[in-house]
Amino acid sequence: MPPRPTPVWTEEGLGEAAVRATEVFVDRRLEEGSRDYAELVESARDRVRELLRLTDDLRSLDPAVWAEDPSWLDEVRYLLGPPVSADDLRTIVSDRLGTRRLPIGVAERVAAAVHRSLDPYRFAWKALGRAPTEEERVRAVDWTAGLIAVERLRTRRRNEEAREQEEAVKSLVESAGYERVPRPGQELQVLDELARMTFTDETKIAGTKADVIVRLFDGRLLAVECKASNSAVNSIKRLNREVGGKADQWRRAYGRQIVPCAVISGVFDVATLSKAQNEQGVFLVWQHDLSPLRAFVLPES
Repeated sequence: MPPRPTPVWTEEGLGEAAVRATEVFVDRRLEEGSRDYAELVESARDRVRELLRLTDDLRSLDPAVWAEDPSWLDEVRYLLGPPVSADDLRTIVSDRLGTRRLPIGVAERVAAAVHRSLDPYRFAWKALGRAPTEEERVRAVDWTAGLIAVERLRTRRRNEEAREQEEAVKSLVESAGYERVPRPGQELQVLDELARMTFTDETKIAGTKADVIVRLFDGRLLAVECKASNSAVNSIKRLNREVGGKADQWRRAYGRQIVPCAVISGVFDVATLSKAQNEQGVFLVWQHDLSPLRAFVLPES
């Protein structure tokens, strides 16, 4: 008996599903409200106030502050105008920036970067060589805390969305009679390292990771990538470049023995979806309707 084919969406079906996924995305964003954001702002305010206190309102950029406690660097990078990413800060100071203690030379380079690129709008008093007024301090704290909170909320959303997708996939596969097993090392070397009717967490296949891998009842390997997108442009990166690129790499190694799959949510352009399915050979499943995935993994009756 030939292997069970993956379901194929029509252009119309992709369009209808994309509209529904966008509706789900909008509803979720509106329902989230401002509670999480408010909590993150308040937490960031406390840290920024303390950082100003430790540095005499940034007039004394003592490297010992973050040499002793590198966790301050997460707030320090937001003092710059504009703020920089953690990777950017590592590049600027030419160091990996450990989490326990910084060499004093590295801490001094951080201080020099802050001195050179401190945001002149939020911290105008620094260039004037004076202490801030209470109003200036409050405004600077609130502004900086807002920048920090926005970025942390975005990161939290990405992590939560990916985790929810992965758990939904694992729960579905388990309910279909598959057994969850430990990962077979850092990278799957041969398919038989994973028994049929089992699945496992993020694992490398042919040099690149899949979020969930499932050894199907027929012996093929289902490699699942979980992707959320917040715009049509972002969907190209998430689906065509990331999943499509991996699918090509996996097939070069395992041919028809592997089934690349993307469980997706959010905003996706129909052209992007069509390319992933029809040109890159990716099995598309929407998080808001996992029934095609369930039908595909269920053993033959």
